[in-house]
Amino acid sequence: MQRSVAYNSVPKTTIALSAAIIVAGCIPPSFYVQASNDPSGCELEFGTGQLSDLAICLNERVVEPGNRTIVEQARELRNQAREVSPIGRRIPERAAQFAIGGCETPLWARLTITLQQLYSVHDASNAPRIEHNSLLLDLLDGHADKLELLRRHIEFLDEADASGPRTWQRLVEVDVAMNATLPHADNFRTTHDRISSILWCETVKANAEYVRSSDFLSNLPDDPTRLYGIWYTSQHADHDLDLQRLALEALQPFAESGDRPSMYFAYLYDRVAIGEGRSQRYGTQSCFQADGSFDLCPLEDGLELAERRIRSGLSPTPRRR
Repeated sequence: MQRSVAYNSVPKTTIALSAAIIVAGCIPPSFYVQASNDPSGCELEFGTGQLSDLAICLNERVVEPGNRTIVEQARELRNQAREVSPIGRRIPERAAQFAIGGCETPLWARLTITLQQLYSVHDASNAPRIEHNSLLLDLLDGHADKLELLRRHIEFLDEADASGPRTWQRLVEVDVAMNATLPHADNFRTTHDRISSILWCETVKANAEYVRSSDFLSNLPDDPTRLYGIWYTSQHADHDLDLQRLALEALQPFAESGDRPSMYFAYLYDRVAIGEGRSQRYGTQSCFQADGSFDLCPLEDGLELAERRIRSGLSPTPRRR
């Protein structure tokens, strides 16, 4: 049974989760919601949360000339995400995420941009719709393992015991698995990368919601596995800067203490600083430069970088990519 939820009563992260699930399975009731802010109407039509149905629905609207406003609205949301969440642009392996919008961009918008770019690049806008749908199903089939993993992970989180170290270890393991880009034999690598980015984003948001619900940020656990899982999840939650700030505040007692958690504080401090448009302090984050190269993000003024890094359990010199 699917639970009836008021349209405006849940976080936008849960709205996105409701659609990014495997073709063969429906979402757990606690994650089900209908998204009233989707101008295409697709998420409302396919409330079971089947990604293939959502993609085909959006596909039929993207290729219809009279519905270009849907693409324009999706691009506007993507551009807004770029302004408030610059992380995607500065990390090469997340170039796909930058292209379709950060994790706070609604799922329908990210899928719409992916489809529009797919058909623009391959000049398939005049191809029969049935061919588009078949292509979509073939592309999604290449991600069946990740789709199944995401479905199982959300089900797991719905009942997970936050006091158990294994729960937090799983959060990290699934994040790593979903962030891995797998090779594909066809000629649609860019589209595959963007589908992977969409699925990774839904994983990050599910994990972030779980951290919020655990209440550990007000009282960090002593167990190293749980502490690592909380930091790792917060470090990747670039869509939720407030959560990152809460985690940074919780890690403040470890700052430059020389213990391993002081490294967590340093990484998260720099992540939050970059997200807020400030210079980093510990040299853990890299950015695209004006000339297109990839190097350290701007650093705070001062000559104490090596000392700060050593006190934080880092090597004296930042690693340049």
